[in-house]
Amino acid sequence: MAIYPKLSVVTVCFNSEKTIKDTIESVLEQDYDNLEYVIKDGGSTDGTCKIIESYRSLLSAKGVILKYISKPDSGIYDAMNHAIDVCSGQWINFLNADDKYFSNDTLKTVFGNSDYNGYDVICGDAVEEDFGRLFIFKANPDDITKRHCFCHQACFIRAEWMKRYLYNSSLHIAGDYDFFLHAYHDGAKFFKLDLMVAWFKKGGVSTNNIYWIKKETLFIKKKYGYKTAFGIEKYCILAAAAVKQWLLKHVSSKTGFWLRSLTRKNEVYKCNRLLFINTLYEAGGAERVTRQLFEGAKRYGYEAHMILGRGRMPDAPGLVLYRSLPLRLMNVVYKKFTNNARVYDPYSRYRIIKYVKKHHIDLVHLNNMHGNYVGLETIRELTKLCKVVWTLHDMWAFTGHCTQSSECDKWRMGECYNCGHRDYQPPIYRNISHTILLAKKNMYTGIGIVFVAPSKWMADRAASSILKSEDIRVIANSVDTAQFKELDKQLVRAKYGISGDMRILVFISNIIQNEAKGFQYLIKALELIKRKDLYCLIIVGNDSNMESIPKGFETHTFGYVKDNDLLNEIYSMGDLFVIPSMAETFSLVAVEAMASGTPVVAFATGGLTEIITEETGWMVKSRDVEQLAFKIEEAFENKRILYKMGHACRLRVETNYDVQIMQKRYHQLYEEVLG
Repeated sequence: MAIYPKLSVVTVCFNSEKTIKDTIESVLEQDYDNLEYVIKDGGSTDGTCKIIESYRSLLSAKGVILKYISKPDSGIYDAMNHAIDVCSGQWINFLNADDKYFSNDTLKTVFGNSDYNGYDVICGDAVEEDFGRLFIFKANPDDITKRHCFCHQACFIRAEWMKRYLYNSSLHIAGDYDFFLHAYHDGAKFFKLDLMVAWFKKGGVSTNNIYWIKKETLFIKKKYGYKTAFGIEKYCILAAAAVKQWLLKHVSSKTGFWLRSLTRKNEVYKCNRLLFINTLYEAGGAERVTRQLFEGAKRYGYEAHMILGRGRMPDAPGLVLYRSLPLRLMNVVYKKFTNNARVYDPYSRYRIIKYVKKHHIDLVHLNNMHGNYVGLETIRELTKLCKVVWTLHDMWAFTGHCTQSSECDKWRMGECYNCGHRDYQPPIYRNISHTILLAKKNMYTGIGIVFVAPSKWMADRAASSILKSEDIRVIANSVDTAQFKELDKQLVRAKYGISGDMRILVFISNIIQNEAKGFQYLIKALELIKRKDLYCLIIVGNDSNMESIPKGFETHTFGYVKDNDLLNEIYSMGDLFVIPSMAETFSLVAVEAMASGTPVVAFATGGLTEIITEETGWMVKSRDVEQLAFKIEEAFENKRILYKMGHACRLRVETNYDVQIMQKRYHQLYEEVLG
């Protein structure tokens, strides 16, 4: 067995709960036998510290020594110096929050082939992500006297050099260049490693402070006696940097990417390109999952693009099909003409196919394909250009028109004649559901699409439909457990003026009056509860009908909520989360509530039966309002048990439904499909 030198990996962070997990996971996944991990936190006030502590046992089990320091510092270089002081490795590498290693065997590859005798700094290459596009940051130590010529994350430095000089904490941005140039000036030997070592994202402090980078770089070169600009030349350089910094600060991310491209010399990193298609970027559970998949694709090194039917476009490569007012008006007219069920859409077909060809897309991941923004025929055309994966967020792909069929099972026979539920979402104006289902069967069956169901319940339904001969996989949806976490219930209730002694129920639905979400059954169940004065009902969603709520209940409504922090607080306030839905493909809200430490009582429908166990909640026969009322009252008979169930809920989500589990499974699927 190879004996590797001891390596100290250093991560410096501050309020990094949204990015620190990826970095720690990257270190944890390394197949390296002699690793020390030093994390220097600047006294974070968010969930960063809790996330770091949650990985202590996992790192220990892997044989990684964790040294964790959390105290204020005067800046990033001061923080790095604190970390260097406790490092005991022969080599030191800096991998800050939001950075990661290129592959699971990066460290083993770096130190498995050489002991680097006579060298003090090892410089590798890195992949830089800028506005969703990937570029190669090539190391070139020969240019060190001219510019900062390698990526800090892709460098390994002998500890004796690091401890001798430390970083100049008086510098704000170019402290790493100061260290490397100082070491070079004093005789340090640099080794150029032809290996991709790290990933990092453009957009940090250095990206948006071009003026200060230039100013500090000129100062550093002058300090060590290397050629630099003077006089008018110096002021011209600084003026140009100031103008560019101002422009980047006041333009959109997309324009900023274009401005950087004018002077970019990095070559494009060639990787598989994925395109995600969905109706909207922000709305319900399907949109949230699509965003998670999009971010996961980038995390695993794909170049990720997105096409939306309408609404807001994120800072990412892609387009919105029906964005302008004239196009939206045209779409409304076409919606009426096509009976709210589009087989052909020449406009969106042209734009999607053109985009796929222009950007050389390798795989298209379809999500919600209803919403009148794409035709069925376009799906068939996409399979001629690239691989296609389709996540079934609902039943629409294999029914005559509806997303949830309730008791109707005509779709099982592939017929859907004389639809008696034309008002089911999305509604149709003329009764042509059989024609629509036949078109679906002709357009996208038998052409190699891989379908993914978020629950076994949905997979079984798909396998009983026109998709019975298709490749159907099961990958559960997920939540970000760093975003949805257990909070102090009493503190959150006090924040919103709710008594801590109340028995709090929570109900959430995008549209409260959507009968499929079962608000009407919740109302009937509440009418049967005896001591109504002990209960408080929290409602989240549009169109809440306060008049239907039984008298005696304290009620708080929040309307439609997009902010995840607020949602986390609402879930955490509750003692019990109630889901009286008629059908749920998966129920992301159930998992979010459980991640927040709140048990669930629900009708035994759809994917809910796979999520909720005896340790995390109660299942009730669908539409049985008497049993629903009984279970709600029973849950509060012993609050200690309810409290214990809350912790069991959190554990179940962390084990089975964390976002990184879902992203990893989809990554494995992409690799299999792409071959």
